[in-house]
Formats: sequence, structure tokens, C-alpha cells
Amino acid sequence: MPLPPHLLSGFPTLAAAFDEAAMRERLQAAVFGGTGGRWTLERCEPDRPLVAAGEGCTLQYECRVRDAAAGELYDPIVIGRVFADAVSCADYWQRKLAPLVQRVEKRADLATFANPTATIEPLRMLVHV
Repeated sequence: MPLPPHLLSGFPTLAAAFDEAAMRERLQAAVFGGTGGRWTLERCEPDRPLVAAGEGCTLQYECRVRDAAAGELYDPIVIGRVFADAVSCADYWQRKLAPLVQRVEKRADLATFANPTATIEPLRMLVHV
């Protein structure tokens, strides 16, 4: 999917966030517990960029995850948010995501994920399920 130039100028790391092969590795490590674990991220199709003024550019990843223990497939959606700078990324984490993480940390439906939220620092990006 070609991204509009105005998105790339405001969010220089957004093109990397739309590189499915690179993001599969990053999301595997950040959200699903790395390679060789129980969960294998087979697909993560990026889609739906949306700029929220002052809150970054969101996109979603339609994922396919294989459970190595049972062989079953799951199709979670992981939301990513790319920021123009590292300070905005850290601020959003503190204001919005950190309080939510505490509220959902024991939910059984999040057991698939090693980390239901993560920061991908080189991209100035937060991801969450």
C-alpha cells in the first residue's frame, strides 16, 4: 500500500511500520515472546493508517498466530501508533496505555501475548492488543 507523502513527512518511521516482513519480526519479539516460543506470528498485514491530531498515526495489523503446542490458529488484531518523536511516544504511554495495562494484566484472553503492550523504540511506536 503506497502511503501518502503527507503522512511520511509527519511520521518518518511510518514506512517501516508498513513493512510487513520487518514488522513480523518486531511484533514477534515485542508482543508474542520472541522466536522459538509457543506463539509464532505467521502474518501481520498493516492497514488503515489514521492520523489523530497530537496523538500520532494509528494503524492496525491483522495477524495470524500459530500455537505451537496445539497447532491452532488465532487471528488477533494488534494496534500500532507511530509518533513524530520519542517524547510524544513516552507521554502517550504514561497518559493512556500504562493505566490500561494495570487494569487488564490478569485477563485470560490476553494470555496469548507475552506483552499486550510494547514500545518499538527505533520506530517511535507503541503497539497493543
